[in-house]
Amino acid sequence: MSGISLVGVPIVVVGVALIGYVFAIRSKYHYTSRLTCPKCNGAFDYKWVPGASFSTFRLGRDRYLKCPGCSEWSTFDVMSTRVGKAQKEAAPAY
Repeated sequence: MSGISLVGVPIVVVGVALIGYVFAIRSKYHYTSRLTCPKCNGAFDYKWVPGASFSTFRLGRDRYLKCPGCSEWSTFDVMSTRVGKAQKEAAPAY
């Protein structure tokens, strides 16, 4: 090949995608949702970027993700639970 290995290309692509995700989280294009686990009733904040999912499965308006309190998977509606800046201090962010 011409100097680029087949193993190096996927590593570069994943690296660029992760860097883009970090910049998107730090930009103004992310939201925070206050979620409550239906299994343990624990509340937590979840930061998300519209159209990007690295730690969840997207199901339209819902996300299928793991609760940081009980480590169980559940479906959460992130669109209707978005919070404003004044309400973000109430629950720990995971």
